[in-house]
Amino acid sequence: MSSQKDLSDHSGNQDNFEKVRLGDICQINPDSVNDEEFEYTDIKYLTIGNAGTGVISEIDEHEISEAPSRAQRWVKSGDTVISRVRPGRKQYVYMKDPPENMVVSSGFVVIRPNNPETLLPRYVYYATTSPEFIEYLEVNATGSAYPSTNISEVRKAEIPVPSTEVQEEIVETLGSIDDKIENNQRMNNQLGGLSQLVFRNWFINFGPFADSNMVHHESLGQDIPSDWDVIEMSEIARIVDCLHSKKPDRQEEGNFYIEVNDIGENGELYLNDKYLISEEDYDQWTKRITAKPGDVIISKDGRVGAVAQIPRGVEGAIGRNIVCIRPDSDRLSPQFLREYMLSPLMRQEIGEKTLSRSIFETLHVSEIEDLRVLLPPKDVRKKFDNIVDPIHNLIESNIKEIMDLRELRDHLHPHLISGNIGLTSE
Repeated sequence: MSSQKDLSDHSGNQDNFEKVRLGDICQINPDSVNDEEFEYTDIKYLTIGNAGTGVISEIDEHEISEAPSRAQRWVKSGDTVISRVRPGRKQYVYMKDPPENMVVSSGFVVIRPNNPETLLPRYVYYATTSPEFIEYLEVNATGSAYPSTNISEVRKAEIPVPSTEVQEEIVETLGSIDDKIENNQRMNNQLGGLSQLVFRNWFINFGPFADSNMVHHESLGQDIPSDWDVIEMSEIARIVDCLHSKKPDRQEEGNFYIEVNDIGENGELYLNDKYLISEEDYDQWTKRITAKPGDVIISKDGRVGAVAQIPRGVEGAIGRNIVCIRPDSDRLSPQFLREYMLSPLMRQEIGEKTLSRSIFETLHVSEIEDLRVLLPPKDVRKKFDNIVDPIHNLIESNIKEIMDLRELRDHLHPHLISGNIGLTSE
């Protein structure tokens, strides 16, 4: 544990952004599951793969006795968690009221200020996720296949430390943007749940069709309305696999290369840290298809079966381990496809197709083509679309606002942390 150095001697005026070694003012990896105070028998576990830029896509649950060996870092509210592995991927999160049994992979570094009254925890988050700090982690990473930054290098890193008053202003400015982004994401989760509620009522419980003539469908193992069909996905959609090639190099400017980590939990596409590639690479990776609004992408490896719909105003190349599904507009609407792919019907079928994999879960393109779709008559689909379309529009409106807010935050972030943009207290 690092020395408990007080920050009072570093509190200057607004223009004083003195740089201080992180190890002198913060605890690095302060708590572990091996501590006597850790008394939980099960854990909430965050892997590097489930962390994005300021967002968590998924949290695993394990009994502590069966948890992965890398489940080591016990985190608390106010901690900053940054991936040391390939730090340029910008996989970091701020822990705001996490579960008491929250644990993260040892591939992360956990940073906690010694004195949170003079060095604000959320300021530490913004200072240690600034472009300058992430570049430092990249430069000091070692290893070829999975370059990572040693803990000793993290301790030696320096961050600018203005007065507590200036820290508060920076946190209020950037935090208000991030809080609005989080609120929009929370609203989208609720809206997604609402549209799924309608889908389940209509197409799983058959609520509006209770008086229909029902017939037993053998392959589904259930009764369905007699005038409904069960059709393979390949009959009503174009299914295109990704290019099987080496991942292209990242560029500062360029075209969007969609990765599995860009796929959110509820059918959303994360756009907070686009992986950009050159025009030449983009032409190569879009030879088969360019993912466009209304298309659904699905991961076939890693987070098997994770799906997202491409929102309005976004196009991109589908990256490694991603398959694009483009609905036939005459037979399958984007609204219906999105909800069907997120529904328990599809979750169960994908689960059955991957259940036989003994070691690594994968989903082959042919199996995606063979996915069964319960297809109601066109008039039923139209009524359903009319109900969920306003919900989807609001979701996309929130996504657009999130994109604009992130652009603003990313512009302000480095200038505020470096002191290039001054903030004046009233």
